[in-house]
Amino acid sequence: MVTLPSDVEDLLFTKHQLISKMRKGQVYIDHTTSTPSLARKIYDACKEKGVKALDIPVGGGDAMAKAGQVKAFCGGDEEAFQQIRPILQAYSIEQILFGGPGSGQSTKATMQILLASSLYGTCEGLIYAGRAGLNQQKVVEIIKDGAAKCYALSFYGLSLIHI
Repeated sequence: MVTLPSDVEDLLFTKHQLISKMRKGQVYIDHTTSTPSLARKIYDACKEKGVKALDIPVGGGDAMAKAGQVKAFCGGDEEAFQQIRPILQAYSIEQILFGGPGSGQSTKATMQILLASSLYGTCEGLIYAGRAGLNQQKVVEIIKDGAAKCYALSFYGLSLIHI
């Protein structure tokens, strides 16, 4: 998996020009977390060659990827999605097509915005608990499964205390 949008552009359009080497009927899958505009650019360039293109960033992090438990946020055409879905099912627990080109990237951006705001709130809550003289570890333990339950608190809460 290529990690940066600039690397994807280099591979496909500038340095290596892989787009020019693609053949009609192939399906290009991009798992890079990128921009919707780059996904649309790739889609359009592939379409000109008779190649189907899907933007499919994944969520779940390294641990989930190693366990084959990522979620696939898909953007592109229904036909291409259905064609490669069995491949996605081999390494992801959920695959959803959200719409046309760029939709996968937009969905991943939505997830990142929600996670960032949740993480920010978790940090603020733990700072408050510390300033109030509370044992932050006990606070995390008691509220992590209640109404304030969230991924940021459950996954990062205890490690944030020690920063």
